[in-house]
Amino acid sequence: MATGRRDLQRLAAHRSCFFPNQYSLLQEWVRYSYGSAPGGQGTARRLFIGKNPRFAQFFQGLVDEVAVYNRVLSSSEIAAIYAAGAAGKCKPPTPGDVIYNNDFERLDTETNWFPLTINRNPYGTRQFLGPYGNDTVSLSLTDLPVHTNLTMAFDLLLFNSWDGNATPGPDYFNLNVDGTQMLLHTTFRNNDMAGQQSYPSTYRSNDFPGLTGALEMDTLGYAEDSVYRLNFTFPHSSNAMRLNFQGANLQIITDESWGLDNVTLLTGAPTVAIAEPANGATFASSTNVLITVNATSTVAALRQVMLLDNHILLGILTNSPYSLVWSNVPPGIHVLTARVIDAAAKAAESTITLKVNGLQGEYFANTNLAGITHSSGKTRRLTSTGSEARRWPASRGIGSP
Repeated sequence: MATGRRDLQRLAAHRSCFFPNQYSLLQEWVRYSYGSAPGGQGTARRLFIGKNPRFAQFFQGLVDEVAVYNRVLSSSEIAAIYAAGAAGKCKPPTPGDVIYNNDFERLDTETNWFPLTINRNPYGTRQFLGPYGNDTVSLSLTDLPVHTNLTMAFDLLLFNSWDGNATPGPDYFNLNVDGTQMLLHTTFRNNDMAGQQSYPSTYRSNDFPGLTGALEMDTLGYAEDSVYRLNFTFPHSSNAMRLNFQGANLQIITDESWGLDNVTLLTGAPTVAIAEPANGATFASSTNVLITVNATSTVAALRQVMLLDNHILLGILTNSPYSLVWSNVPPGIHVLTARVIDAAAKAAESTITLKVNGLQGEYFANTNLAGITHSSGKTRRLTSTGSEARRWPASRGIGSP
């Protein structure tokens, strides 16, 4: 289905992409699979959905609910898809449960943000709120319905040379409710070479390599950029609220800045928490890890719990108790997320980190490694001194530790 409207709830979106000799399928912003195409079906031509394959021309809207079938659909199946109309196959949350939703594509009625700045990224693919530097940007809402907790999701866009915990940083990003309830106080680093950031933890409660937990890297057209999809559920009962987003200790705005996109605020979302392993758990070597999740809902029945490792799907659980044995967890730092979705398509998340010690990556024979071009267009050089050279895991990108 192709439509000019933006879906009310991004968490219910479906996207599909196909590349030569490999494919990636995303459902509800989760990459389901990655690898070689079926034997004999590789192609030198790319299939683009929503983009002119020869020019940088993009469909101005949302392409959603893309489906690929390995069989011919029956007439009744085709009729059902057609009859779904604008509502589509994935029903969004009840409008009354959505307190606020904005993808910043329309500005005619926007009065809730201060200060208000709207721009488009250099590639022209995304319109967002920002850029901002050492600013406090507030979203003020009034006349909220009766509620006891709220769930908020948004994309945090970071532009150029964020330094994380290093000099001339630390480069902070903060988020609080009404100036008191702190939801986020951390640092980010926009490259994964030498240097650390505090996210996904709070500032200096732990240190991680730059770009840990990023959903996108070098996709927006800046010298360096990253996108983080953040989700918070927090207690709140007042009929008014002010959310304060703040960058702090940043260099000039042309060197370090940030923006927001796809901001959604819901009432009545389910609750979720990863019970085990403990946040920050460390394992001496590759091992099996039991993941247990507590999830509840008081409004709609729970539909599923999705378990993700660095945004890649590990498994889907549909029945309580919600547990899964993750076999042979590879060495490295893992950002483990449990995402619960109820029957009304409302979602909430819980995230922890865990570390598995040991040698990372794969090995292959090659004594003449040359510069390798990263997807961002930047060239990063690897060297070889013997008959084996290290290949970095695809999930971390070339040049990653």
